[in-house]
Amino acid sequence: MTPQALKAWAWYYEQLIDRQCSPRTIGTYRRPLWAFWTHLEPKSWQRPTGRDLQRFLERPARGRARSGRLADATRANESNAVLLFYRRATAEGMLDRNPLRGVRRSAQPTPIPRAVDLEQVRGMLAAADATDDRMTLMLWLGYGLGLRCGEIARARVEDVRLHGRASILVHGKGGKDRVVAAGPLVKEVLAGHLGRRARTGPLVEARDHDGEPNGRHLLPGSVSSIMGRWMRAAGFQISAHQLRHTFATELLAADQGRNLRAVSRLLGHASTKVTEQVYTLAYDADGYAAVALLPDPRRTPAQTGGST
Repeated sequence: MTPQALKAWAWYYEQLIDRQCSPRTIGTYRRPLWAFWTHLEPKSWQRPTGRDLQRFLERPARGRARSGRLADATRANESNAVLLFYRRATAEGMLDRNPLRGVRRSAQPTPIPRAVDLEQVRGMLAAADATDDRMTLMLWLGYGLGLRCGEIARARVEDVRLHGRASILVHGKGGKDRVVAAGPLVKEVLAGHLGRRARTGPLVEARDHDGEPNGRHLLPGSVSSIMGRWMRAAGFQISAHQLRHTFATELLAADQGRNLRAVSRLLGHASTKVTEQVYTLAYDADGYAAVALLPDPRRTPAQTGGST
């Protein structure tokens, strides 16, 4: 990448730091932007065209992509990162004009809900109860509180409140904290776990090679991989994040979606729009009620009580 492009990134990096973006968020902006500028060479980073961006997004995918092209979600995220930089650079005076003005970002695909059947959750909890107390805790944090893997990794003992209305202070994405209510089931699990722990420290501890807790936090990626490996070994072909989907789906289904705002807050969504897009598809009670009325074409009118 050219020295001029590196200077532009240094400026943008300071902008992101001023906006209190987390290192992870900064990384999601840096990677596609650097890749785009490398793709542009020898053209200057200041003079891309919409066609340049289109060619960049149409580049062959690496790794395990079966289609040979970037996934729709990747295209949407990368185009958003590039276009956002040029809008901000123009607004802040780094550029006289936005060379990508009027270019639309790639469409973001609608996420598909991936809730797990309660029978599977029951089976996982039974298997964990018999073998691994730490896994039992992580399963309940995912299913019972809807926490992301990163939030499980960052949770601390002192964040848990068990007196009165039980809750946990969750350290969410982008440095945004929220308080999540803990129901009676989760309260019981947390009380049993914390009864054997010191009053401070990681709620879920990392372990040494000998399997002993070492008092350190797990990394977010470690939570995902540890839970994923354990689930597969136990015979469940699902991911840790699907427990969060199950938490949301089951709560929405229990109240026919009337608790949408409450569930959205529990999940830490910025608005109910994300909650509606992802999770209401999985419990669409009206849709299920409607399709239940579809006549069975294999039955005669006499069998259905109708007339000929």
